[in-house]
Amino acid sequence: MGSFINHLPMAQLAVYRMTSDLDRVETYSAYFANHFSADPLQSNYPAVDSIDTCIGQRDLYEPCLDLVKEAMVSQGVEQMVKQTLKTYPSGISSGVFHTLIRLGYAMEGYRLEPESTDEVARALAYYLTGYREAKTFSRHVDAAAFSGEMENLTASAPVQRIIQSKSSLGQRLRALYSSDEYLQTGFVVNGDEGEKARGLLDHLIPLFNRTHDIVVLHCITGLHAAFMLKEHFLDFEHALDILTACITTHILAVMPRNRFDRVYDAKAHSWDALLRKGSASKDVHTLKLTYSCHQLNQLYSHAGLKDVVLNKIK
Repeated sequence: MGSFINHLPMAQLAVYRMTSDLDRVETYSAYFANHFSADPLQSNYPAVDSIDTCIGQRDLYEPCLDLVKEAMVSQGVEQMVKQTLKTYPSGISSGVFHTLIRLGYAMEGYRLEPESTDEVARALAYYLTGYREAKTFSRHVDAAAFSGEMENLTASAPVQRIIQSKSSLGQRLRALYSSDEYLQTGFVVNGDEGEKARGLLDHLIPLFNRTHDIVVLHCITGLHAAFMLKEHFLDFEHALDILTACITTHILAVMPRNRFDRVYDAKAHSWDALLRKGSASKDVHTLKLTYSCHQLNQLYSHAGLKDVVLNKIK
């Protein structure tokens, strides 16, 4: 959809998983088709010899899609996804985490309906052609120290120089990843996958509720997408470390400044009620965020995830 990804396949799965109602999926699909327009595939495009040639080349999406479909036939779907994440692990935050999110949703759909290989192929072609390499950090901190360390990192000289510059999000991301001082100061979370996830959620939940920032929203849905693909990563804890570096860098690059005077508390709301409200939304990000928060809560039972859903709905 121009410079944006088509969100309909992800919204379709989110609606279905929250409602188990194919009629609701069909109704939402018709609404989306009437209000948005996805770009058609090109019919004439140059042939490409290898997937490596397509890495980071958005204009090679169609020939990359052909190569991916061929590879999926010879290697199998599961192996192709594993090989992609093993070979190109640092692209999980490309397109504000959409390469990871689209692939996570595609694989969940594939598990529900194994004949739905076309969406997996499209997601892989997008992951490969949308690839932007991130960096990771070597310093470790405890989960409880995450927010305090973020404050220190934000105030550090290299970060301040970059975030105060009048540049685009992409330029600030590149500048941060190119700074040796920043890479040495950045950090990941000690512990197993649960501690890493909780450390991120403890910071992201109040940050989203205060700012409603779209990048912070995608940090949360990106975390969920990583768990959707957990079995396909060679080293899932290392994948979460890469994701932590990506989330940290994106937050610093956008420096969310919105402030909402009222932050809603969802204690009085059940998950069933929130799923009904969220799944009735026409907004693709409300649909995806509601589903992601519910699934992350299933994994880690974090009370603040209900607050995120209610604040997005409100």
